[in-house]
Amino acid sequence: SLFNVSKIEGSLITTSPCAIQVSALPSDTTLPTEVRSKNSRNDYNNFSFAIPSGNYSKIVIVLYKTEPDAILSNTSNSYSYNFGIRELIIGSDYHDIQSTLVSKPIKIPTIDNKNLSINSLAIDAQDQVSPGTGISYYVAADVPNAVTIDDFNWQSISPWSSSESGFKKNVNLSNNNFNIKYISSEVNDLTPIPLNTSSSNLNELNPAILPYTNKSVYRLCAVNPNVNYIDPYILSNLNCFKFYNKPIASNTNVNLYKSLDSWREEIASINNPSLDKNILFNQIGSIDIPIQDPSIGLLEGKIMSEKDHLVTHTITKSSSDFNLAVYLNGVNIADLPTGTSSKSIEWNIVQGINNIIITYDKNSS
Repeated sequence: SLFNVSKIEGSLITTSPCAIQVSALPSDTTLPTEVRSKNSRNDYNNFSFAIPSGNYSKIVIVLYKTEPDAILSNTSNSYSYNFGIRELIIGSDYHDIQSTLVSKPIKIPTIDNKNLSINSLAIDAQDQVSPGTGISYYVAADVPNAVTIDDFNWQSISPWSSSESGFKKNVNLSNNNFNIKYISSEVNDLTPIPLNTSSSNLNELNPAILPYTNKSVYRLCAVNPNVNYIDPYILSNLNCFKFYNKPIASNTNVNLYKSLDSWREEIASINNPSLDKNILFNQIGSIDIPIQDPSIGLLEGKIMSEKDHLVTHTITKSSSDFNLAVYLNGVNIADLPTGTSSKSIEWNIVQGINNIIITYDKNSS
């Protein structure tokens, strides 16, 4: 018989020190026998041996000791040696054929606007996939009263940094919190305004001519003036950059440009006098940093897009003697360390607001 084995362990039954030797004979005769041993004088009761996982045709366990457990009187064999093993385990580490991990719901703050919702999203993952196995990723809009994972509308998605061709790296959840009203004469919701092309009263014509144009405009229905269909709010910091920078000593070899957590601590300390905050406006093709001395910096801004765009664009530094990284919607899309002057980058601009962060370490003047 063949056994897939990777560990042999158990407990000794003995009152005196006992040595144990385990020999595992691989079913492949070209492989060497795996031999493990120990003396219970160091760890009196327990033993545990790890061997390379594989098929073994035979396991041999040998116990031996040099000290008797008891000395008997009035007998020709006065020395008594006792051997025993309990809780013997000869086995291997196994994993389930399949398992599922579901995260907690991820929410966005809706203090300013209760109609805010997640339209689309991307994910990134750091995973280790063993040969012969695979990991599948799915996302879904939250269902608060869900009982099982089958109650969600799961959509396949590929991690942003995945090099394999698979599913989309950006999934549209179509989860807008629209205020929907029906216009129908059969539904007690909004009553349609009837067509009227012959009235002498311009206010009653439907359609009517839009002033200063030749376009016909139809009036569909009258909405309730007491109902707030839209919650307006101001989109701040759009189409501009906030610039945070901090001077550093020359040639200190600071490597902070890929540590956003450390930068968040700096930005949170607004009262820190060494942290400057400026606004850079109207810089579309290039960004000019008016600092020549050694420093670290972070530029953060938002751009609004009316639809999804997938753009390939080359980022070029003014010189190669500083580190630079670019993040789009929380994902690192560009890493240009010292010595790298430019790199062609794929920008996955999504519909709505996109967050861009640029960080740099400038260790010399």
